Amino acid sequence: MYTEFTAERYHSGDKLDISARDFNDHVSVLNIDHPSSDGLYGLQKLEIIGNYVSASGGKEMDVHGIAMEVISPTRLPFWLNNHRPSTDPHGTLLDGKKVGANSTIEVFEHTRGSTTMEHVRTISHEAVSTPNGLLATGDGGLRMLEMLFGGGSVTYCILSGSCNLAATHGFKFANGITGLFSTSSKNKTQNQPNGTLFRGKDIHLGMPVDNLSIDSAGDIFAACFPDVLALVANMDGPVVEPRREIGSTVFRIRRISDGMGEGEEEGTIRHVVEKVLEDLEGKVLPGATTAVHDVKTGSIWLGGVISPFITVCERLK
Repeated sequence: MYTEFTAERYHSGDKLDISARDFNDHVSVLNIDHPSSDGLYGLQKLEIIGNYVSASGGKEMDVHGIAMEVISPTRLPFWLNNHRPSTDPHGTLLDGKKVGANSTIEVFEHTRGSTTMEHVRTISHEAVSTPNGLLATGDGGLRMLEMLFGGGSVTYCILSGSCNLAATHGFKFANGITGLFSTSSKNKTQNQPNGTLFRGKDIHLGMPVDNLSIDSAGDIFAACFPDVLALVANMDGPVVEPRREIGSTVFRIRRISDGMGEGEEEGTIRHVVEKVLEDLEGKVLPGATTAVHDVKTGSIWLGGVISPFITVCERLK
């Protein structure tokens, strides 16, 4: 399993606080089939190689979201949201609160089993505005108060760097994305030849949704917030209301066909929503923004930018 580690204060909402950067954001790999004696699953940081240059001239990143493609059994391209600090033409850091964000999509290539990831290219485009989630090429962004009042978009980019807004209406805090699903609690979308998306049926979960993941069986797992106001109150890092931890809920969404054979009509497809995990008090699963299910072991991995650790929930035998 591949995951990104980041400093939560720098990426909290629209803070754009360059003083909170800790220069330690990175991508790590875990072998989930072998927990190891220390219980860290062989956790190993991947080193950046190639021509990547950060805003300060080094190799550090400000990561918020990761997606991966499987090109071959050994070749794995990574797509990362990189919230670079804003700079002037001479490389001097600017106040993002005044000049706006400078987010990019960074493309890397990793060889399975190695300890490095090589930079392929940087995608920078006006349509890519503080992206929050990725499906190989990314989705549209996070804006102040969208969580409560709605907004956001989905952006479609190709490796050459060309991007366009694929969907701009009907969102409430557009966030995670998987397959052709974007969370707005939650919309189902279909791609069109012109690079836009057609909105299909909504799948209602009854609470704000963060990221989506899809397991090898085709089931979608949605990380949700049962108390969105607790989330907003604690987005700046450590919990500021000690008695109001950020609760977590995980739903599984299964696509069920009521038809037979090929050529089924849309009306024969239904989605079954099941709550599989919940911690309303946030004592064990505080602020989980991502939930990933491993079909082989039945375990569910949870973590997030506002969670202090990664949690593994194992299936009872």
